[in-house]
Amino acid sequence: MPGAKQLLEYHFWATNKLLQYINDSCPEAFTREIASVFNSIKETAEHLYIVDTLWFDRIRGIEADQTNVSFESAKKALKETKELQQRLIDYLKSEDLTRIGTYKNSIGTIFENTVEEICIHLANHGTYHRGNITAMLWSMGYKSTSTDYIYFLREKNKLS
Repeated sequence: MPGAKQLLEYHFWATNKLLQYINDSCPEAFTREIASVFNSIKETAEHLYIVDTLWFDRIRGIEADQTNVSFESAKKALKETKELQQRLIDYLKSEDLTRIGTYKNSIGTIFENTVEEICIHLANHGTYHRGNITAMLWSMGYKSTSTDYIYFLREKNKLS
């Protein structure tokens, strides 16, 4: 079974791959309004960024404050997302994944989870919303790029 750090690495790889694809192949699709879970790919990318930031704050024991972010393009989303990912990767290098963190949810209820559980949650959450983005692309008449976990493993193994 893959570890939490590997699943988080997959989340980052897949998000970056999808944003890069949009930037390179159909940048106009990024801001196009569409009836979906979110009103655009832009809003979905912003949501992913905000949630990753929120959980990174929770891992560090910082009182989560709603992050305001606005990406005018897939290129900007990719740049900002990669910077956040690198900060999270650097932080986790010395973090005990079994450490239990206490945090409040958006309505003030207190919860506890291990850092490992939070990393797995981030990967799962990202997979859900990348699926939303792929569905949006298809409904606009664009193809997408495969971000399945097995493709991540194949690429990772090829580089080893």
